[in-house]
Amino acid sequence: MKKIVLESFSNTVALLQLSQVGDMKRLKVYFSQIPAYSIVVIGEYVLDLFFSEINNAAKGVITNDSNKKIALLSDISKEFSIYIVAPIITGNKDKIYKKIALITPNKNYFYAQQCLINFSHWDEASFYDNSTSSLKTPLVFEANGFKFALLFGYELHFDELTLKLKNADIDAILLPSANTFGSESRWKELIKVRSFLNSCYIFRVNKVGSVKYSDGHIWEFYGNTLAALGGEIINELGDKEGMLCIDLDSKTLREVKNEWSFKKESLTK
Repeated sequence: MKKIVLESFSNTVALLQLSQVGDMKRLKVYFSQIPAYSIVVIGEYVLDLFFSEINNAAKGVITNDSNKKIALLSDISKEFSIYIVAPIITGNKDKIYKKIALITPNKNYFYAQQCLINFSHWDEASFYDNSTSSLKTPLVFEANGFKFALLFGYELHFDELTLKLKNADIDAILLPSANTFGSESRWKELIKVRSFLNSCYIFRVNKVGSVKYSDGHIWEFYGNTLAALGGEIINELGDKEGMLCIDLDSKTLREVKNEWSFKKESLTK
């Protein structure tokens, strides 16, 4: 794939912690407060129903809906001169895919999730048609000297993917997520470890709100959207809807990379 470079970047990453959004106009309230040419990240299952709620929906209907959402996000990106990173369910008449969209004023790009949850109570692997046969480097793009990668939250567990990002010399991982079941502490520790070993920023965006699962139980999404760098949490949200804006600091990032030189060691072997 040809290298993706965003023409302008404010150095601000805005993390939107939201429940499911039924009306896209609601997003504009936040976008109007963000500097132009910022990167805005939205959590999983915010623009779409939770996968268990759409099991019986016709795939063609889902595809038409996703096309409309992408077109609307493209219009919003142009209106506010911002870059939008948003998970979205898309596909065609016969297949359905779980992807992250990178929406820019000029062009859109997509990353399809490679490692899907396959637990008995949460089985996305059998629902989506994403290819999982051979892991590839996730979508990478550059902006103002920073190198970003898109990754779904669940994929952060897999060494094969995080090693590819280390070898790609990534500066920041944008991590839309849908975390629940009181897993706050475990996710914090995982994110701190990965940001330390990869010497990079990690921006985890979780959703809030709840969903009634097929067995009748209510699943609560606890938020706690956060930013980490070099093994430390640098800022975080609570369990309510909100927005967290982080200004990337190239000097601090360089100090983190140089202090332990994990990337340097892996790239020279």
